[in-house]
Amino acid sequence: MNYRIMHETERSLRLRLRYAPLGESEEALLRFRLQKLPSVRSVSFFRQTGGILISFSGGREEILSLLLRGEEEELRRSARCLDFLTNLLEKNAPEKKEAVLSPSLKKRLRSEIITEAFIDLLLPMPISMAYHVFKFLELERM
Repeated sequence: MNYRIMHETERSLRLRLRYAPLGESEEALLRFRLQKLPSVRSVSFFRQTGGILISFSGGREEILSLLLRGEEEELRRSARCLDFLTNLLEKNAPEKKEAVLSPSLKKRLRSEIITEAFIDLLLPMPISMAYHVFKFLELERM
């Protein structure tokens, strides 16, 4: 992988890619590969700048050796395969059916809503509030 070390401390590396920024799938695959290393704590990507921030404990050698293997083309190929499989799964996923209310339940809900509206409009505020508290307690018991 073609990169440049921008900043380094004993617990982190900030790298800048020398080619086009990674796509979502490429980021996910590279994050997965880096986080499999026992010393890596976190990986952050910055798409606009093509930067990668890697926090680690221990030595940086295994991280750099993973990045130096030159698997850039293989990473891009794997990302295209991942995108293809994701699209295929989305297309073939069963459609969610909408919940259908029975006509009797619809009629009951309609009458409940109308009753609530009339109580709010016609009754004085204290009585209306007492009614709503009563309904709330009734629902709590269910």
